[in-house]
Amino acid sequence: PVDACEHRELVLLYSGNLGLGHRCREFLAVAAGSTGTRWIFSGGGARRREVEAFVRANPQAPIELAGYVPLEQLREHLGAADVHLASLDPAWQGCMVPSKLPSSFRVGRPVIFVGGEDNEIARWIRESGGGWVVGCDDLAGLRAAVEAARDPAERQRRGQAALDFARRHFERDGNCRRLAELIETSGHFRN
Repeated sequence: PVDACEHRELVLLYSGNLGLGHRCREFLAVAAGSTGTRWIFSGGGARRREVEAFVRANPQAPIELAGYVPLEQLREHLGAADVHLASLDPAWQGCMVPSKLPSSFRVGRPVIFVGGEDNEIARWIRESGGGWVVGCDDLAGLRAAVEAARDPAERQRRGQAALDFARRHFERDGNCRRLAELIETSGHFRN
C-alpha cells in the first residue's frame, strides 16, 4: 500500500484493473514530464504490460508499479493517495462502468478521469464536483488537472464533495431500498 506519511509530493493512484476498456497513454505521457508527483499503478489487467514497457523505456519517470491489494488492506491503500485516476476508452462507453470511482469517492478522494464525455463516470464527477474530467488525448487538460490537484484546499474540497456524493448514491442499504421500491412500483411482480 501507499504510505501517506512518507511523501511530500502529490500521490496519484490508479488502483485496480487496467483492462482493454481503459486508457493509460495520457497518464504515462504526463507522468514522464512531471516532477513533485508519484504516479502509482496498482493492480493488473491487459494494459498493465503497456505501463511496464513504458517504465522500462522511461526509468526516470516518477511511476511506481504495485500489484493488487488484499481486500482487508484496500481502504487504507485507497486512502493513502491524494488523488485517484480512472479512465474509460470511448469505444467501451455503454459496455462497462469503471467500478473504481465509487470506492475512490467512499474514501473521500477526488478523481481525475480521462475518457469520453458521455458516460456515468464523467457525469458523476461533474455532478458531484468530486474531481476533474479530461478528454481523450488532452494532455494539456490532464496537466492542468494535476496542477489544480496540487492545491491541498482544492483536493480537500473536491474530496469532500466526492464523499458526500458517495453517501447519497453509493450506499448499499439506500440502493437496496431504491431497488426494492422500483421492483414494487413497476407492476411486474403484482398479483
